[in-house]
Amino acid sequence: VKSGVYGNSPYTLQTGGCGVQGEYIQITPEFLTGYPTMENIFGPPGQVFVHEWAKYRYGIFEEFGYPGDTKYPLFYFKAQWTMEGQVNKITPNFCTNNDLQDFTMEDLVTGGSCNYDAITGLLDLNCIPVFNPNNIIKSSIMALPYLQSNDQFCDDTEVLMHRSDDPNKQNDMCNQQSTFEV
Repeated sequence: VKSGVYGNSPYTLQTGGCGVQGEYIQITPEFLTGYPTMENIFGPPGQVFVHEWAKYRYGIFEEFGYPGDTKYPLFYFKAQWTMEGQVNKITPNFCTNNDLQDFTMEDLVTGGSCNYDAITGLLDLNCIPVFNPNNIIKSSIMALPYLQSNDQFCDDTEVLMHRSDDPNKQNDMCNQQSTFEV
Protein backbone atom coordinates (compact mmCIF):
# COMPACT_ATOMS: atom_id res chain seq x y z
CA VAL A 1 0.00 0.00 0.00
CA LYS A 2 1.34 3.41 -0.95
CA SER A 3 2.00 5.69 1.99
CA GLY A 4 0.88 9.31 1.91
CA VAL A 5 4.11 10.29 3.63
CA TYR A 6 6.63 8.08 1.84
CA GLY A 7 4.93 7.56 -1.52
CA ASN A 8 6.75 4.83 -3.43
CA SER A 9 9.91 5.21 -1.39
CA PRO A 10 10.69 1.97 0.46
CA TYR A 11 11.03 2.45 4.19
CA THR A 12 11.41 0.48 7.38
CA LEU A 13 9.68 1.29 10.65
CA GLN A 14 12.23 1.06 13.44
CA THR A 15 11.12 1.64 17.02
CA GLY A 16 13.95 -0.10 18.85
CA GLY A 17 17.59 0.58 19.48
CA CYS A 18 20.77 -0.68 17.89
CA GLY A 19 20.58 -4.32 16.91
CA VAL A 20 16.82 -4.49 17.49
CA GLN A 21 14.82 -5.78 14.52
CA GLY A 22 12.46 -3.29 12.88
CA GLU A 23 8.67 -3.56 12.82
CA TYR A 24 8.14 -3.87 9.06
CA ILE A 25 9.31 -2.80 5.62
CA GLN A 26 7.02 -1.01 3.18
CA ILE A 27 7.63 -1.74 -0.50
CA THR A 28 4.93 -0.63 -2.93
CA PRO A 29 3.82 -2.59 -6.00
CA GLU A 30 4.87 0.43 -8.09
CA PHE A 31 8.42 0.18 -6.71
CA LEU A 32 8.58 -3.52 -7.60
CA THR A 33 7.06 -3.24 -11.09
CA GLY A 34 8.01 0.28 -12.14
CA TYR A 35 11.33 -0.44 -13.84
CA PRO A 36 13.15 1.67 -15.05
CA THR A 37 11.31 4.68 -13.59
CA MET A 38 11.67 3.55 -9.96
CA GLU A 39 15.33 2.67 -10.47
CA ASN A 40 15.96 6.14 -11.92
CA ILE A 41 14.40 7.68 -8.81
CA PHE A 42 15.64 5.39 -6.01
CA GLY A 43 18.62 3.51 -7.46
CA PRO A 44 19.31 -0.17 -8.05
CA PRO A 45 16.32 -2.01 -6.56
CA GLY A 46 18.44 -4.77 -5.03
CA GLN A 47 20.64 -2.31 -3.18
CA VAL A 48 17.68 -0.25 -2.05
CA PHE A 49 15.99 -3.39 -0.72
CA VAL A 50 19.18 -4.53 1.08
CA HIS A 51 19.35 -1.07 2.69
CA GLU A 52 15.82 -1.52 4.07
CA TRP A 53 16.28 -5.22 4.92
CA ALA A 54 19.38 -4.46 6.99
CA LYS A 55 17.45 -1.90 9.04
CA TYR A 56 14.58 -4.36 9.48
CA ARG A 57 16.56 -7.53 10.22
CA TYR A 58 19.72 -6.27 11.94
CA GLY A 59 18.61 -3.03 13.58
CA ILE A 60 21.16 -0.81 11.89
CA PHE A 61 20.50 2.75 10.81
CA GLU A 62 21.16 5.21 8.00
CA GLU A 63 24.63 6.64 7.63
CA PHE A 64 23.56 9.97 6.19
CA GLY A 65 22.10 13.23 7.39
CA TYR A 66 18.72 14.84 6.81
CA PRO A 67 17.84 18.36 5.62
CA GLY A 68 17.00 20.61 8.57
CA ASP A 69 17.98 18.06 11.22
CA THR A 70 20.22 19.57 13.89
CA LYS A 71 21.21 16.18 15.34
CA TYR A 72 21.91 14.44 11.99
CA PRO A 73 22.48 17.34 9.58
CA LEU A 74 22.76 16.87 5.83
CA PHE A 75 25.88 19.08 5.93
CA TYR A 76 28.33 19.76 8.72
CA PHE A 77 31.65 21.48 9.27
CA LYS A 78 34.51 18.99 9.12
CA ALA A 79 37.88 20.09 10.48
CA GLN A 80 40.77 19.60 8.08
CA TRP A 81 44.41 20.44 8.71
CA THR A 82 46.36 22.37 6.10
CA MET A 83 49.73 24.13 5.99
CA GLU A 84 47.90 27.23 7.25
CA GLY A 85 46.28 25.37 10.15
CA GLN A 86 42.76 24.12 10.72
CA VAL A 87 40.13 24.75 8.05
CA ASN A 88 36.46 23.93 8.59
CA LYS A 89 35.02 22.58 5.34
CA ILE A 90 31.29 22.18 4.65
CA THR A 91 30.89 18.44 4.08
CA PRO A 92 27.90 16.34 2.98
CA ASN A 93 27.04 13.90 5.79
CA PHE A 94 27.45 10.48 4.10
CA CYS A 95 29.58 7.72 5.63
CA THR A 96 31.53 6.32 2.68
CA ASN A 97 34.89 4.56 2.42
CA ASN A 98 36.23 7.29 0.09
CA ASP A 99 35.58 11.00 0.08
CA LEU A 100 32.83 11.90 -2.37
CA GLN A 101 34.48 14.19 -4.89
CA ASP A 102 32.14 14.31 -7.84
CA PHE A 103 28.96 16.12 -6.84
CA THR A 104 27.13 19.38 -7.29
CA MET A 105 25.02 21.34 -4.83
CA GLU A 106 21.48 22.03 -5.97
CA ASP A 107 18.55 23.97 -4.56
CA LEU A 108 15.51 21.67 -4.47
CA VAL A 109 13.08 24.52 -5.09
CA THR A 110 14.79 26.47 -7.86
CA GLY A 111 17.19 23.87 -9.26
CA GLY A 112 19.86 26.56 -9.12
CA SER A 113 22.64 27.45 -6.74
CA CYS A 114 22.32 26.88 -3.02
CA ASN A 115 22.05 29.61 -0.42
CA TYR A 116 23.70 29.73 2.99
CA ASP A 117 21.92 29.93 6.33
CA ALA A 118 22.92 33.25 7.93
CA ILE A 119 22.87 31.79 11.46
CA THR A 120 24.73 28.48 11.01
CA GLY A 121 26.89 29.32 8.00
CA LEU A 122 25.87 25.98 6.49
CA LEU A 123 23.90 25.46 3.30
CA ASP A 124 20.18 26.12 3.73
CA LEU A 125 17.42 23.51 4.06
CA ASN A 126 16.64 23.45 0.34
CA CYS A 127 20.18 22.46 -0.63
CA ILE A 128 21.06 18.86 -1.48
CA PRO A 129 24.18 17.23 -2.89
CA VAL A 130 23.63 15.57 -6.26
CA PHE A 131 26.21 12.81 -6.69
CA ASN A 132 27.55 11.77 -10.06
CA PRO A 133 26.83 8.04 -10.44
CA ASN A 134 30.50 7.63 -11.43
CA ASN A 135 31.66 8.17 -7.84
CA ILE A 136 33.63 5.06 -6.98
CA ILE A 137 32.84 3.92 -3.48
CA LYS A 138 32.37 0.42 -2.10
CA SER A 139 30.68 1.30 1.20
CA SER A 140 28.41 2.04 2.79
CA ILE A 141 25.11 0.86 1.36
CA MET A 142 23.53 2.49 4.44
CA ALA A 143 24.79 5.88 3.22
CA LEU A 144 24.21 5.84 -0.55
CA PRO A 145 22.31 2.76 -1.72
CA TYR A 146 21.56 4.42 -5.06
CA LEU A 147 25.17 4.47 -6.32
CA GLN A 148 25.79 1.41 -8.49
CA SER A 149 29.34 0.74 -7.23
CA ASN A 150 28.26 0.94 -3.60
CA ASP A 151 27.31 -2.60 -2.66
CA GLN A 152 28.96 -3.21 0.74
CA PHE A 153 28.40 -2.33 4.37
CA CYS A 154 31.08 -0.37 6.16
CA ASP A 155 33.37 -2.15 8.60
CA ASP A 156 36.49 -1.46 10.61
CA THR A 157 38.99 -2.09 7.82
CA GLU A 158 40.67 0.53 5.65
CA VAL A 159 39.02 -0.85 2.50
CA LEU A 160 35.41 -0.43 3.71
CA MET A 161 36.22 2.20 6.32
CA HIS A 162 33.58 3.31 8.81
CA ARG A 163 33.67 7.00 9.77
CA SER A 164 32.76 6.80 13.43
CA ASP A 165 32.89 10.59 13.87
CA ASP A 166 30.23 11.44 11.25
CA PRO A 167 27.05 12.88 12.84
CA ASN A 168 24.63 10.19 11.61
CA LYS A 169 21.99 7.98 13.18
CA GLN A 170 24.08 4.76 12.96
CA ASN A 171 26.92 6.31 14.95
CA ASP A 172 24.55 7.83 17.48
CA MET A 173 22.29 4.82 18.01
CA CYS A 174 25.03 2.17 17.87
CA ASN A 175 27.79 3.85 19.89
CA GLN A 176 29.96 4.55 16.80
CA GLN A 177 29.96 0.86 15.72
CA SER A 178 30.08 0.12 12.01
CA THR A 179 27.06 -1.49 10.41
CA PHE A 180 29.04 -4.68 9.79
CA GLU A 181 30.12 -4.81 13.44
CA VAL A 182 26.47 -4.60 14.57
